[in-house]
Amino acid sequence: KPIPDPETRKVLGFEAFHLGTAKQLQAGEPASFEIVTAKQEMTRGDWMIPAVRPQLISYAPHKVDQTIEGRVASIYGSVEVGGRNSVVTINRGAADGLEVGHVLALYRNRSESFSDFDKDKREEVVLPNIRYGLLFVFRTFDRLSYALVVDANGTVNVNDFVKNP
Repeated sequence: KPIPDPETRKVLGFEAFHLGTAKQLQAGEPASFEIVTAKQEMTRGDWMIPAVRPQLISYAPHKVDQTIEGRVASIYGSVEVGGRNSVVTINRGAADGLEVGHVLALYRNRSESFSDFDKDKREEVVLPNIRYGLLFVFRTFDRLSYALVVDANGTVNVNDFVKNP
């Protein structure tokens, strides 16, 4: 699935979903596999990628040295809403100075439109953003990162702001 940048609408990357695991029973063309675990339905056209041992990473939380301002680009396995323990994609990555272990704050996007009853028109009013949670960055790429929502008072929405705490 393409992950668009909430600010520029350019595609930051593509996200693959882990559907399960398979064990090769017989090599060849075609090869034979047994499905060992299934998290979701697997269908024609799904990709099989060889499993590799993950490298051990020290996940020590630490602050970001430079100013980071970005947005929640997507919520893994969801349409547009998540919460505590959700994995989110943010539109900032290693090229912006993010690294594994950085902690960022979540802020609610508060631009809203209100009706002015005296003038009979809608007026855009920018309210102050409200901090409502914290993210822990656990995987970075050049233009995007994955983070775990470690604390949230309410729902996490696509397009919410992420900034230094």
